[in-house]
Amino acid sequence: MRDHRKDSRAYLVRIPTSKYWYIRDGKDNRKSTREEDRGRASAVLARYIEDKKTAPAGGVGVTFGDVLDAYAEKRRTLNEETFFKKWQYLINRIKARDGWRPIEEITAEWGEQFAEERLRDVDGPTVRQDLASVAAAFNVARRARLIDLPAPEFNLPPPSAPRDDYLLRDEAERLIEAATKDHVRLFIRLALATGGRHEAILQIPWSQVDIEGGIVDLRQKAVKIPRKHRAGLRTPPPPRQKGRGHMAISGAIIDELIDARARAVTNNVIEYRGRPIKSIKNGFKAAVIAAGLDPDYITPHALRHTAATWAMQAGVDPYKVAGMLGHTDVKMVMKVYGHHHPLFMHEVSDALRIG
Repeated sequence: MRDHRKDSRAYLVRIPTSKYWYIRDGKDNRKSTREEDRGRASAVLARYIEDKKTAPAGGVGVTFGDVLDAYAEKRRTLNEETFFKKWQYLINRIKARDGWRPIEEITAEWGEQFAEERLRDVDGPTVRQDLASVAAAFNVARRARLIDLPAPEFNLPPPSAPRDDYLLRDEAERLIEAATKDHVRLFIRLALATGGRHEAILQIPWSQVDIEGGIVDLRQKAVKIPRKHRAGLRTPPPPRQKGRGHMAISGAIIDELIDARARAVTNNVIEYRGRPIKSIKNGFKAAVIAAGLDPDYITPHALRHTAATWAMQAGVDPYKVAGMLGHTDVKMVMKVYGHHHPLFMHEVSDALRIG
């Protein structure tokens, strides 16, 4: 019997989450055979190996859909929850339009045509994300040795302009007073005190809140896999996440946390009716409306903008603000919030001063 694995490095594998056999070719490249029977899957493998011998430089008769499938697999591995919420729809939409195309047809010219068509229905930042995802898919497929082609150099539409939606102090006080439900009020106080993303705040366990020391740690902990379960398995990476920080807290939020801890049923700081929650949007919107604010502008994410803006207005070192927001680079903080800092225009005023 011919040893396909030896002469091509391609061989069949099973994946616990799928009913199909997969072709493994190299360390990171997996391609579904779409066959449940091993015999039929072996026939697909044989055709794959024959095609590989005569394939052009771009890949083994690779289609754009194959590249998008590899990208979907990578995205799902990085963070399964985010994949199903966001990336699955984006990838499937592009695949439905052009997945049948040979990969060599996905060029800068294709990108111009794609953008022109999409801009009839959506705004520029959405098209930018679509094309950036296509370029990322090329890079993933190339690293997996599925293709040899570099990512096309797309002419990307400009990104979204930074939003400047934040609460004034009296508006924040009105919002807290309008939040009649305990979990919504606690969420608002935590968001304003830490500058955390709303998803991060909803996921905080009590083990990461030191009430006595006045510390809230929003950083997600990697889950350790017992050694006895690692044998023969590739240890999955911890979930990918946007930057999260840890903050010192003080004032009224301490009392709120003490009360919440006393009535807690779950391990989550934010819970409702004895259960953790995944979304605060409905309760938050009700509080915003009750406070006489505009729910189209004041969203849970606006609290993060508010915390950063207040810190910059108070003259806090931008590097410390970046740390609060979980960023490793201060450039984004200065780009979005720098104009709020009291020293922002001092250099100009010094240059124009007389006497």
